[in-house]
Amino acid sequence: MILAMAGGMPSWVTMLISQLLAFAILAAVLVKFVIPALRGILAGRTKGIQDRFDTLAREVKETSERLAAIRAKLADVESESKRRIQAAVEEGARARDQALAEAKVQAEAELAKARRTIEIERDKAVLELRAELARITLEATERSVDALMDDKIHGRIVDGYLEGLDRAAGGK
Repeated sequence: MILAMAGGMPSWVTMLISQLLAFAILAAVLVKFVIPALRGILAGRTKGIQDRFDTLAREVKETSERLAAIRAKLADVESESKRRIQAAVEEGARARDQALAEAKVQAEAELAKARRTIEIERDKAVLELRAELARITLEATERSVDALMDDKIHGRIVDGYLEGLDRAAGGK
């Protein structure tokens, strides 16, 4: 039929008709096979991209939740460390106060012991001084007596002593 029509028509019209027919066949093939295949590919690609966006959104949400959990945990750790530091400071203050109290008691005991030792040493020194004074006095007395004493005085002292003995013996 195309050839029959071609016999009376100019060649450019035949060419136009054949090209239109070829374009129509090509368009029909494209519409029937290629466009659905491209739509499937594009739909798959769109679905893949959408799935990837959904996955990324879910991962961002999970990461945000984990970040919030980590921040909360860090805040807990920070408050716990502050509490522990405060407890350690308080324990140090109690230990310091206790050590100071013990040192004060020990210092007072050492001071009392030193005072007792000083008193004992002072008493010893006084006794030693008295003994030395008595010894010096006896030596001085002995020297004085030796210097003053002669046979005549000595005889009178002995006679006086013997008379005192006789009187004492006679008075009994």
